[in-house]
Amino acid sequence: SDEAEAVVLVPTLTFTAADWDVPQTVVLAGEEDFVDEPNTLYRVAVSVNSSADAKYAVLSPQTVDLVNEDNDVSHFVVSTASGNTTEAGATATFTVALGSEPVADVVFDVSSSDVTEG
Repeated sequence: SDEAEAVVLVPTLTFTAADWDVPQTVVLAGEEDFVDEPNTLYRVAVSVNSSADAKYAVLSPQTVDLVNEDNDVSHFVVSTASGNTTEAGATATFTVALGSEPVADVVFDVSSSDVTEG
C-alpha cells in the first residue's frame, strides 16, 4: 500500500481451523495530504506472513487496486481589512492564506488601485 494515500487500520488477519471459512474485512482509511492533486491510484498487497501449513506458506501475494479521491482545492482567502489607513499615517492590515498545500512556492503581487492614497 502507498502509505501516503491510505493506511490499513488492521494490518494483520489471522485465520484458524475454527474460523477459516469466515471472511475477514480489511478496512482502509484515506490519508489527508492537503495537496490539490488528481485522484490517486494505489495498490494494497495481501500476502501470507507465516503459516505452518506448507500449502498456504508458499502462496503468492494478491493485490487490490483502489483510488484515494482527493478533496483539496487550490484557492486563496483574503481577510477583511483591520481598519482604514489615514493621512496621518495609520496603517491597516489583512491576511492572505492558501486553501491547500502547494507543490511549489506561490508568490502574490499586492498593489493599490490608488498609490496616492495607500
